[in-house]
Amino acid sequence: MMIGFIHGSFDPFINGHLELVKRASRRCDKVIVGIAINPLKVLRGRRFNREVMKEAMIKVFEREGMDNVTVIIFNDFTLRITLNYNVNILIRGIRNDKDRRYEEKLAKIYKKILGLETTFFYSPDNNSSTKIMEKLKKGKDVRENVPPEIYEVIKKKWWKLPNQLKVNV
Repeated sequence: MMIGFIHGSFDPFINGHLELVKRASRRCDKVIVGIAINPLKVLRGRRFNREVMKEAMIKVFEREGMDNVTVIIFNDFTLRITLNYNVNILIRGIRNDKDRRYEEKLAKIYKKILGLETTFFYSPDNNSSTKIMEKLKKGKDVRENVPPEIYEVIKKKWWKLPNQLKVNV
């Protein structure tokens, strides 16, 4: 059985992430999507609650008919997650050369330490969660960049004011 693992901060989950999961779900018997803490982004803090994002992502996958996808939240090492879920392939998305170089280095580490292969899916969409948040901060509409279920989460946290968005506390 081919079990793939995709992990990221998904803060927020965007259409590019959805495309990656769709591709993986067509090639794997089961796909585990792990919402993790990104150590590089810890100082910035999460913009969206992981439980809320998880529930919205589950709704996205249900609407898409992707019944072989499971969403988890984890704070553990990738090694433990891959062992606990019998993962045999890591799935990573690449948008550009910078991503490719970074992901190839990670893939070598995962292969050496975990013994796991990494499959890369290239994306023509150069969006990222960070870019979507930049758009929101500038008061731009992001409906075309995120699944509708995620947009509902965004609407609950942000509301539009003249020429700006303000965080709803």
